[in-house]
Amino acid sequence: MMDWMSEMCINEETKIMGGDIKWNSPTEGIDCQILKIGSKGWQKGKVQIEVNKNFKSGETQTFIKFCPDELPEKKSPLDDIRQSEEYKKLSNNN
Repeated sequence: MMDWMSEMCINEETKIMGGDIKWNSPTEGIDCQILKIGSKGWQKGKVQIEVNKNFKSGETQTFIKFCPDELPEKKSPLDDIRQSEEYKKLSNNN
């Protein structure tokens, strides 16, 4: 099919060169759930996909973007410090 899309022959002398192909998922996204490494469960959201095919170079680019339904809680830069043993010792002494 890729050969057919890249060049259509009408007859021996007439050929129509195909252009690049671009495909985008719906702008509102597609319902999905993902399981992130280190997470405690599935996260609901929408995925947006874009595929670009260049017939001259043969290159295909695919972009995938996940948009969560609920934004994750922001982590404070101090959270790691607060979890350290030294901080726990200091806070217990007060």
